[in-house]
Amino acid sequence: MYKLLIADDEKQTREGIAYFIDNNPCGFEVAGVAEGGLSALSIAMEKEPDLVLTDIRMPDLNGFELTERLAQLAKKPAILIMSAYDDVEYFKNAFKVNALDYILKPIDTNELLSILEKVRILLDMEREELRRKEEIRKHMQNNLLLLRARFFADLVDGVITDSSPELAERIDFLQVELGKNDFYCTAIVSIDNKQETYSGTNRPAEKILNYGIQNLLEELLEIYVDGYAFEYDRGEFVLLMREEFSSDSKQAELFHEQIKTLIRMLFELLKGSGISATVGIGDYVNGIVGLPVTFSKARENVCKRLVLGKNRVIQNHEYEILEDDSLFQSLSAVRTVIASSDQELLEAAIERYFQSVAASPNLDLLYGIQCSGMLITAVAEYISTMDDNIKIEKIDILSEYEKLGKTETIPEMMKETLEFCLKLNQLIREKVVDQNEETVDRIKKIVQRSYQEDITISSIAEQVYLSPNYLCGIFKQLTGNTINQYITGVRIDAAKKFLEDSAVKLSEIGNLVGYIEPSYFSKIFKRHTALTPKEYRQMLIGMRRIK
Repeated sequence: MYKLLIADDEKQTREGIAYFIDNNPCGFEVAGVAEGGLSALSIAMEKEPDLVLTDIRMPDLNGFELTERLAQLAKKPAILIMSAYDDVEYFKNAFKVNALDYILKPIDTNELLSILEKVRILLDMEREELRRKEEIRKHMQNNLLLLRARFFADLVDGVITDSSPELAERIDFLQVELGKNDFYCTAIVSIDNKQETYSGTNRPAEKILNYGIQNLLEELLEIYVDGYAFEYDRGEFVLLMREEFSSDSKQAELFHEQIKTLIRMLFELLKGSGISATVGIGDYVNGIVGLPVTFSKARENVCKRLVLGKNRVIQNHEYEILEDDSLFQSLSAVRTVIASSDQELLEAAIERYFQSVAASPNLDLLYGIQCSGMLITAVAEYISTMDDNIKIEKIDILSEYEKLGKTETIPEMMKETLEFCLKLNQLIREKVVDQNEETVDRIKKIVQRSYQEDITISSIAEQVYLSPNYLCGIFKQLTGNTINQYITGVRIDAAKKFLEDSAVKLSEIGNLVGYIEPSYFSKIFKRHTALTPKEYRQMLIGMRRIK
């Protein structure tokens, strides 16, 4: 029920309208009546009506002046103007102040009910839009930390750069402080033995563990250096640390010392809590543009635990055991490619990895097996963190290590490793296909229940939380048709059913299946059936007669 305020200096008019509204179901209740503009404004400020029905000529403030004052309130009511004067200028002024309609006195009650019904529909639409926006706002607020984590992940992965048009907007929306030219450094805190650590914990226990680590990182940041902490992968957390840009070299040196102190304290606290973790520290860089660089270096350092050992802090100077940095770049490339489920790219990435292994000055049989095992472990660990539903246990990793132990040449190692990675690659492809098929089913259901409305690809995309381009691509790939073709097909099928019912008028069918313009509906129908709707119905009638 919407609240209505009536403003008119004629007692009989305002009380008559109020009585009529109270005794006729129209979706409105009278929240107040006023005999002048100022009293109407006062009541509106107190009662916050949804609609104000005001006369033009009133003491204190006339209807137009009242409307302008009402438009300044926090909650702006809709306005209906009424007057005994059929004056063109009044009509013009009414619409200048954004009045919804103009009613002439004496009031025709049928006309008033008709106008109120239209206003009620508009208010319903506005209320629904506000409700939807509020739901989205609450949803976004509840997921702010997740959205921040995704945003930070996009930054360090180079998906979003300092030249990305959406950068400033997302920084503002997520309420984070990141200067384009500030100093940055990242560190990766990676839980050792992730499968062992998480395999014995249920989801609530895992969340508690992750929350404890996240909370610890945020507390250290608050004490030592400005920045943010977020979970990048399962059991893998990132510290994104920053210092405001300054030409003072001492400030940059202080930033370095603060980070060293934070990392040292972090590692001691992790050890004290019984958590085994490896911390990889990236380079110090200037500007958002350098975030992928520092993150890549942190990633390389974390990967080196497979050779240097776990439960330690690994910095750039600890390169003596594996001098060929290209090996770790190749390892990162394999991890990236396997997530794309592209077999050709995966084979090429693994070949480049073993080229780096073969080119290492440390190459011997043990080193080759270690590097092969390092790749298998890193890839399996990465896949297990991508999605809980991808069943990594389907592949026996222990048996893969046993196979590697029997190899004697780099080509043999590469063959065994490639076969393992291809098995994982197949699991990902199957998962992607399953997800896409589920999405296509959701699209079809949305169309089937909404085809009578003004449904668009954008509106469907909003409901499944995917981009329109991605949506169109997977739908076309899995069905062979575009989404618009499917919508049209559903509408045509529905129209055929309506045409079977002779009680349904031909002129109504187009609107019933989502086409506002009858001629356009007829054109689309003929394109798909080679018959106009009228001809199709006549054909159905003829077929019944034959039977």
